Amino acid sequence: MSRNHFKAIWSNLHLSDNDQVAGSQDWFLKVCSLFTKVTREFLNVAETPMQSIDEVMVAYKGTTARTTTFQSHHTSLSEEEEKLPVTNKFVIALVKTLKHPENSTVYADNYFTSIALVEYLRSQYSCWYVGTARDNRVGYPPLQTVKDMTKNSVPRSTLDYVSADGILVAKWKDNSIVTILSTDVGVEPVCEVQRYDKEAKKKVLVQCPNVINKYNSGIDKSDMLVHLYKTPFKAKCYYMRLFTKMLAPNTR
Repeated sequence: MSRNHFKAIWSNLHLSDNDQVAGSQDWFLKVCSLFTKVTREFLNVAETPMQSIDEVMVAYKGTTARTTTFQSHHTSLSEEEEKLPVTNKFVIALVKTLKHPENSTVYADNYFTSIALVEYLRSQYSCWYVGTARDNRVGYPPLQTVKDMTKNSVPRSTLDYVSADGILVAKWKDNSIVTILSTDVGVEPVCEVQRYDKEAKKKVLVQCPNVINKYNSGIDKSDMLVHLYKTPFKAKCYYMRLFTKMLAPNTR
């Protein structure tokens, strides 16, 4: 395909009927039909025991991008769920697409994780959860504070954890302090992972709890693949940036 041919296609590419979206204040209508079709197609993929949920930022320098993807998703939320924080609603909407949530473990990062979400998924959907968490979202477990664990006197790979009512709350010292919640994976068996030691100026083995190792194999790998397979197209229209972003995970 020639460059001019490609540019002609690109300049005339539309994702929806402009006559139907003219004058609308809903900025997402430009790509809503595409997102709806893609989310429905994803439901045909066989379920696996591990479900990875992660936020992705779409780079855009314009000022007109104000979108929400909930209307493109066929899942409806209950009145109780509509009152929850928006990050909780993202996870719940996706969990509700599972035919057998009781056989799945959701892995998510600290943008989504909270004690309230973990408890809700377990009580309402019998769904397991593993996720890093911000310190102000885990309640007040009897653990060392982040400030105390950051001290130089506390060696790397230090682990402090508590388990109550089937929920594990753990803090592990790596390059920074990692806080994690889990209703599925525990701290045992402890394994060894490689980390760079500034003093030794080489990689060394440090002890790592099983829950951290499992989490890294899910979320971190997902992050890596998204960045490796991103589509390097530039576009002035925000909806074209959303379109090109969708090409990466769908063409691997």
